Amino acid sequence: MNFLHHIHKTLRSFPDKKLIYWGEEPGETSTGKALLNRVGSLAGHLKAKKVSKREKVLLLLPVNSELLSGLLALWTVGAIPVLPPAGSSIWDIAALVRAKGISKVLMAKPLPFYLKVATQLAGISILPTEGIETVEHTKLELEEVPATQAALISYSSGSTGIAKAIVRTHGVLSAQHQVLAACFPPDSNQVDFPLFPNILLHNLSLATVSVLPAIPGFSLENLDPAQVVEQIIGQKVTTLTGNFFYFKAILSHLQKTDTTLPLVQAIGIGGSPVPEFLCEALKRYIPRGRLFIIYGSSEAEPIAIREVTAIQTDVKAGYMVGTIHASIQLRVRAIGTVQSGADEIPVGEIEVKGAHVATNSGDWLSTGDFGYIKDGGLFLTGRKGNERIHRGIQHYQVEHFLLHFPNITDAAALSRRDGFDVIFTGTALEEEVKQELENQFPKGIFIRVKASSYIPKDKRHHSKILYSKLKNEV
Repeated sequence: MNFLHHIHKTLRSFPDKKLIYWGEEPGETSTGKALLNRVGSLAGHLKAKKVSKREKVLLLLPVNSELLSGLLALWTVGAIPVLPPAGSSIWDIAALVRAKGISKVLMAKPLPFYLKVATQLAGISILPTEGIETVEHTKLELEEVPATQAALISYSSGSTGIAKAIVRTHGVLSAQHQVLAACFPPDSNQVDFPLFPNILLHNLSLATVSVLPAIPGFSLENLDPAQVVEQIIGQKVTTLTGNFFYFKAILSHLQKTDTTLPLVQAIGIGGSPVPEFLCEALKRYIPRGRLFIIYGSSEAEPIAIREVTAIQTDVKAGYMVGTIHASIQLRVRAIGTVQSGADEIPVGEIEVKGAHVATNSGDWLSTGDFGYIKDGGLFLTGRKGNERIHRGIQHYQVEHFLLHFPNITDAAALSRRDGFDVIFTGTALEEEVKQELENQFPKGIFIRVKASSYIPKDKRHHSKILYSKLKNEV
């Protein structure tokens, strides 16, 4: 069960269709035929270099058509692509190679002579893609692999500590693809604008056109919202996916320029908690569009979905992420209770399992998120490592409230032994913020409230707070 079968069918069925518009290179596109030819040529090279079935190969290609082709070529030969964590240094990559027992690295250009010698002495083969001639292929000779074989090894954002390896099998990727297709059936005229790489693979499996954002290296540090909005309008984009940081930047540009997106039919936001103010404000700029919060993780996408038709007024209840998907089994391992309106509700770590959840067969996945279920909806109230409850309150409840406070642009609540230390950015006054917190939440749970110029976020999403780095700030 090679997941590539889904994409291979698209490449053969739509040889002349422009399936991908590469944002970083204006005018560069990939048709079904062009991808088929490049993937087939790279796969032949990999076979010649003795890349074997089930072998782990590190992908160090630039984030463009060559990275996609390299990934698909490895699947063609039945190998296992490994993507390094975001922002990895050369030392991080060396440690990863050792830890995963990797002996082959696929990269764009040959190494300088002295580095080539060093890698050879370490037993590592560098496989450059530069200079590999692209020849015509009418189909790919796919290696068949079991559904349980790893299809992709990538890494989490590291928001709860060190980035952890995420192993998705061919079976899990297929199940995730099928669930997403059922939740959001593609339109024949759909033009999607995906920020998340897994959505690009999903789109290719459906022959849905993808326009990739013009973000150098696909790093959000390089995001230019004006350029992205220009792409959305110019390419007649109908659907978009992304995270809080991304859409907050886009929203700011739309507000400054008073620009609407009349062709957009749907927006999906995920990757981190999504505050109500962002949903409310974005809806004004997509007059014909629907807005969805998609809660999940790399290991389980989606877990819950919420179409935002009404704005949640009680932001102190946490982040409302929607109804649990029917294919997911979910449980809350209670650690206490939290306040939700007038109710005291059991809260705990959210665990899931199901066909599209990447765990060992039958195991529960611990998401690292804490929350509760109320009136059929799932609410998030905290994150692992910062989950201590104070008089019925977890840190997301405080942060979500503060994100709606005047003149606050960002906020974090560190759960200490005796209460919360609160850090915020913006022009609000510390005394006013502390007074309002005391008015809105149980008395005595706030130790310190401090204005700051910076709250550290993960390198991947730029949306998840790194609480471990804040512990010495207050």
